[in-house]
Amino acid sequence: VRIFASYHYEQVAMARNTTHIPVMAGLAGLHAFIKEKIGVEVGTLGDDFLSGSLGGRIRENVVRFRSIMEATQALKDDRVSAVMGTRSELEAGLGTLPANILIAPFHVTGIPVNGWNLGLATKAENTVLAATLERTVADLVQDGTIGRIFAKYGAKHVPPRAAGGEHQEL
Repeated sequence: VRIFASYHYEQVAMARNTTHIPVMAGLAGLHAFIKEKIGVEVGTLGDDFLSGSLGGRIRENVVRFRSIMEATQALKDDRVSAVMGTRSELEAGLGTLPANILIAPFHVTGIPVNGWNLGLATKAENTVLAATLERTVADLVQDGTIGRIFAKYGAKHVPPRAAGGEHQEL
């Protein structure tokens, strides 16, 4: 597989109600979820991480939803105090943020990947298609189309981060 045409940087983030959880500082901040509920999309990195965090002490307060959209609705309805997911999904699910809701990247030891570039992939030998798609994506980023698509869904487009080479073969 050839991975190419990075167009966006995604990361693990947490949206939280600052009335219930005023401060969230890494792993120590997770102690808030011994008492407060946190929403996740079932079967995701956030679900796996939180279910085992603090020796499983917060497992009972991890509320699983079928989607981040459902989880963010629960946050808006004050049924959970926070939601962990990808930043762009949280932004899209929450829309215009009320003053008491904050979205911030969640960086903590124990999460195997905190952020990654999104891009395209083809079979490694399909170089002509890859080159065509790469030019097309570059044009869409350059002319602002990608940014407008993200904005249409309430998310902020973040340019990809350089990572020792654009192309990767798996």
